[in-house]
Amino acid sequence: MDKDINSHENYITPEYFKDSKPAEPLHESEMINLIIPKKTLDSFNQEENLGIISIPVFYLDIKTHFDKSKDYPNRYIAKDINSNEAVVLMRMPMDMLDRFLATSKNNVVTWIPGDT
Repeated sequence: MDKDINSHENYITPEYFKDSKPAEPLHESEMINLIIPKKTLDSFNQEENLGIISIPVFYLDIKTHFDKSKDYPNRYIAKDINSNEAVVLMRMPMDMLDRFLATSKNNVVTWIPGDT
């Protein structure tokens, strides 16, 4: 019997994974940590669906809206943070941020945290 006829179109055979190995963790130098005020993130996210993050591309301009941390490499702190307000840490590979910016639609980066 032909396997393709009875296979679901998204079915991946066990043989596909037979030589798979776990991914190597990224080195810390390949990560970026953006710390932004929670109120700023809330003001950007007008989505009805909870968990979807939408940020205007202009805000993610590191040189304009962030200061580089003196103590931690690859950590950038939004310039508009007050010391007594809630913050959000956005942590991802730098390549992922570059990809989000390159594929943004309507000058907005949108993703679900935890997506790769």
